[in-house]
Amino acid sequence: MRSISSLTALALASGAVAVGVAAPAVAADRPVVLDRGHIDLFEVSYDQASTGLKLQVKDDTGLHDPGATYRQPEDVTIAVDDELAALTIPEGLSESYAFLGEPGDVVYNLPQTQNPQLPWPGWSTERLTSTLPAGTTLADGMPVRLAVEVEGPGALHTFMNGSGGEVVNHYVDSSDGGPDIIPVSASSHVHTQWIFTELGDYTLRVTPSAQLSGGGTLAGTPATYHIRVGDPAPADLGVEVTASKPDATYLYGQGITLTAAPTGPTDLDHYHWFIKRAGSPDYVISNASSTAELKLPTSLVWDGAQVYANLYDHAHNVVASSEPLTLHVSQLPQVTTLTAQADKASYAVGETAHFTSSQSPETGEDHFHWYLRKPGEEFYTYIPDSNQATADLPVTADLQGAEVVARLFDHDHAVIAESAPVVVSLTGDAAPTPPPAAGKAVSQVDVKIKPTRLTARKRAKVKVAVTVPLAPGTAVSGKVVIRDGGKKIAAKAVKANGKVVIRLPRLRAGKHAITVVYKGDATTEKSRTTHVVKVRR
Repeated sequence: MRSISSLTALALASGAVAVGVAAPAVAADRPVVLDRGHIDLFEVSYDQASTGLKLQVKDDTGLHDPGATYRQPEDVTIAVDDELAALTIPEGLSESYAFLGEPGDVVYNLPQTQNPQLPWPGWSTERLTSTLPAGTTLADGMPVRLAVEVEGPGALHTFMNGSGGEVVNHYVDSSDGGPDIIPVSASSHVHTQWIFTELGDYTLRVTPSAQLSGGGTLAGTPATYHIRVGDPAPADLGVEVTASKPDATYLYGQGITLTAAPTGPTDLDHYHWFIKRAGSPDYVISNASSTAELKLPTSLVWDGAQVYANLYDHAHNVVASSEPLTLHVSQLPQVTTLTAQADKASYAVGETAHFTSSQSPETGEDHFHWYLRKPGEEFYTYIPDSNQATADLPVTADLQGAEVVARLFDHDHAVIAESAPVVVSLTGDAAPTPPPAAGKAVSQVDVKIKPTRLTARKRAKVKVAVTVPLAPGTAVSGKVVIRDGGKKIAAKAVKANGKVVIRLPRLRAGKHAITVVYKGDATTEKSRTTHVVKVRR
């Protein structure tokens, strides 16, 4: 992986290999893929048929045809090898490079000077004057204007390095929402630095125009360009989620297992699951699984819950999402009263607690399991090897106040009786109450994301409020980082009142797990919250 070691290194860097994992993009490549060589990406000429300016791609790479070939922009994909293009932002870089990100961030660079292993895109008006109608002349200076609009997973920057290594001619900066204007002189041929802040697909809509010496303007037809940073994604990939029971309908006690599967061939296998319980407005990411299988603990809270899965590439971009699946959970009538009891009123750490159960009336059923719920936990977990009417539990210091229940099952593993919980008590000297954590205060992050109806062409604003619940009004400092899945997409320092507004880059259509992380400060613990945002096309 390359690192910018000086202000001029961006202009000089070429040919170093990055250590990392390529990430699939999320759009299909166009018929002609150019992954190295000289390319006048924005080649401007006059088109007699349309009586206006025309954009083409002058392909000098020789990859597909010998010599220079003029191609339609809509037929071309510029493919960037992310390992070769990766640059790590170092400490101490000039302030003029602040737009690249923070030290340690990785960006992807097509350098101003040619690296023969990478595409070398630029722009050219070398043919423009000779193709103009007789008597038509351009204004002096830089009469040609290229209006550039960018959609992509991150920001695109084009700029040059000045004589002292500083940034000059920073014409394209898509982080501000654009469009940006590239001014070009007549008969000009320009190459520049290209920086992409994230892996994925970038779509550029470029519109040419030119000022005439007599004061008029030559207009041109917009052209659409495709630049892919990283590997291509599998085509037409989706995700299907199936339940272990027909129609995702379960009886209380039956294990809920959901399985995600891609709809096409792929070697990707990293998933996250999102659950929205009945009555809840938001999906919440599950910490129970990052694989294709999700197992949910026995609970009636899953009745009416909706679950979907996202499949991620190696850069943690969402490449496919399933449709939500609704769970149905009901409980059979209790056929007996099941009573559980412990053999002692309290235990010392290191002892073994012995539990017994009894039925009233007796049913003849003998399929038991025992479950434990420690303080602070929402769900009970199975006690290993507890398949009888009795159970043993080794006593540890974290069991003070824990609850133990017995469940009786039928032949289909549905609960037909459940005991009241037995509360575990430890002797005072064996299980001292741990002292409260010293030092930092606990923080809380509250977030509002607007607009609520978000499209791929809009940029969301995230309003963040960091508070200290136990000490309202406490001043906080530090930084908030926002991630889309595992990918960092924004960061900003909070004000003393704990508030900050952060504008996100444009997000692709689909569902995004937006995690807002407050990094904490010298006196305040870090905290986070995750919201699922749906972006429409």
